[in-house]
Amino acid sequence: MINDDVELQSLITLDRVLWTGRRKLGLSQREFAKELSDKVHQIDHSVYSKIENARIDIRFAEWDWLIPKLAQWLQIDYRWLQSIRQQTNVKPLSSDTPAFVTYARKLGG
Repeated sequence: MINDDVELQSLITLDRVLWTGRRKLGLSQREFAKELSDKVHQIDHSVYSKIENARIDIRFAEWDWLIPKLAQWLQIDYRWLQSIRQQTNVKPLSSDTPAFVTYARKLGG
């Protein structure tokens, strides 16, 4: 039973769409970026990783070229992917999450 006082929100985001599409193809991020670069449009692995992990704002106009290329490669409707893009926010890095790795080194003797 759902409590009427709680607002449920389900948000499909570009990072999740890309992650799912890449996984369905059985490719790592590096392999996916290489395939995309070889067959559709040049993209650096580190840039693709930031996009898939929502670490850059894909809503900026500088990324307009990428959405039709991704839609073509993943065989997804461009208009749908564009709408998903517009509702995707950047995920801030936080030392509280497992994605943020820190390394410590013993100093001194």
